[in-house]
Amino acid sequence: MIETLSSAAVTDELPKVPVVFSPWEITAQNEWTNGYERHVAPILNAAGWGRRRIIVTAKPVLAKSLYVPQRLTSFGTASPSIHPAISSVYERIRSAFEQDRHDETVLVMRSEDHRRWHPSERAVYETLANLGVQAILPQSMTAEAQVRAISRAKTLIGFTGSVLHNSVFMGRETQVIEIGDQPEKSVADRIQSELCGICGQDLFFVPGFTGTPRSANDLSSSILDLASL
Repeated sequence: MIETLSSAAVTDELPKVPVVFSPWEITAQNEWTNGYERHVAPILNAAGWGRRRIIVTAKPVLAKSLYVPQRLTSFGTASPSIHPAISSVYERIRSAFEQDRHDETVLVMRSEDHRRWHPSERAVYETLANLGVQAILPQSMTAEAQVRAISRAKTLIGFTGSVLHNSVFMGRETQVIEIGDQPEKSVADRIQSELCGICGQDLFFVPGFTGTPRSANDLSSSILDLASL
């Protein structure tokens, strides 16, 4: 969603034509993938695209005229980059769905089948949730519900990756705590750094490994020091 929305920043007046999504092959099924069109439509509307037909298909599409808006992000590369103009799109969406409260500490969780699942990940989630942190599993939520929950956060906590990238739906002058999930990584994810910089958020990185995987107690202690719980 973060990448796709980048093309909504080009202009407020897009042609009155359907939007075609051609997602990669989806193998895992969850609330998001089963209702892809249902979840995408409200987000596109809030982003400024208006209400229009959305076609979701991985099959070839024949169109008489095809509009391809310029993308303002370059992910999945050695040097990812994000144009600052993309922040206007995130702000539109946040203003449409955000809650009155903006003082919570929110933990975004990943499912255990994640390809970079950390050995202490489940225990970290349980420890933080027991301390009163609001824990959510975004893949089981609608897009609107994700934005509503994350917009309440003053501090967002999560492991490296696309789930934590939803920090774009927080306000400015908030903080993001990224937990590393790869042994070779000792600094924050480049994409996360770019997003936080554009959105005016402080980013803190907690390494997930010190040669070997750090224990849940060790990781939780480092996180709590930064989150001021």
